[in-house]
Amino acid sequence: MRVAVRARARPRDITTRCPSACVHTCSGMRVRVRAQRLLLPQMRVAMRVRACACLQRTCVRMQAQTREGARGMDSAGEGAALAAGVAGVVTAAVERTGAAGVVLEARGFLVAWGGVLALAFADWPPLLLAIKAALNALADQALNPKPDVMLAPENPGSRWPKITIGALQPDAQLSLEDLRALRSLCEKSAEEMEGLVWNVSELQVATFTSRSLAQRTEVPIPLTSPGGAHCAAPPGCVPCAAAPPGDGAVRSANGSSSGLVEEVMQEWERGDLEQYLSRVNTGANVLHYTQRCPPDHTLVALLLSQGSGGDAILRAVQRFASAVEARLPGKFHFFSDSCPSSLHLTVRTLRRQAD
Repeated sequence: MRVAVRARARPRDITTRCPSACVHTCSGMRVRVRAQRLLLPQMRVAMRVRACACLQRTCVRMQAQTREGARGMDSAGEGAALAAGVAGVVTAAVERTGAAGVVLEARGFLVAWGGVLALAFADWPPLLLAIKAALNALADQALNPKPDVMLAPENPGSRWPKITIGALQPDAQLSLEDLRALRSLCEKSAEEMEGLVWNVSELQVATFTSRSLAQRTEVPIPLTSPGGAHCAAPPGCVPCAAAPPGDGAVRSANGSSSGLVEEVMQEWERGDLEQYLSRVNTGANVLHYTQRCPPDHTLVALLLSQGSGGDAILRAVQRFASAVEARLPGKFHFFSDSCPSSLHLTVRTLRRQAD
């Protein structure tokens, strides 16, 4: 006997709710699966299971994005609050030193510890020293006027003024010959760097999720007092030179902030390279700067911020980077090439002290 079976081609909807474990994240969300009515019950059940598993993965991603978004919103709000506080510190420092805006004089390129390529500046101008001193006081229990706002101690890398321009590629190591070649390139660039200055008219409170500052938000802090004007006088002008740096200033063993820069530069330019090599090949590399990190805050001067006059510095950095790449191809990652807008001088971290 032949039995006629009437097949219905019109599909119907199978609706599957999200598992209860993630209902709090995606309440009301549903997965709609198109299925043929003639599918066997086992196949329909399998489709429900697959749909539910897919939705669960989606919910997990949504939960992660929601948490990340909440952290980002909290960090942005904290960054704005920090910017307001730093603006007050800057205004007080401007009024104290009588200077508005600063001029940084290039000292030269070097290979710093950890295999980092950097451009060092000759000195911290007194205005920036006064700002650093005020912020350092917020990390000192005895000096802090607001003990409820304790900053973490200053990082060693911001004690002397520099711009980090490149870092070793992952798994890259430098040989003694490489180090000699790099010292030679730095010496050759010295004449070009002589007299090169950078006029800085504003700082930025940056909230970042990568240490290179390629991923960041920023709040500008003008280096002027209310109604004040930018001072583009050269280093050593009377109003600036007359201003004492105050407690908490960054100084070397001989009491000079420029002396600290010279200590660093002399170790690179005149020191024993065999001994220096062990401080370069520490395993640090570009991933430290480019990988995502928890949101954090720092006070910086961005090289290419509006009106900074950093173009001449950038061109010098790019020429040096090209010379290094030609001599040691593939050894370094250069931030001046990958993200020039992220090049910056760190004045001080604004990280809060851990409880």
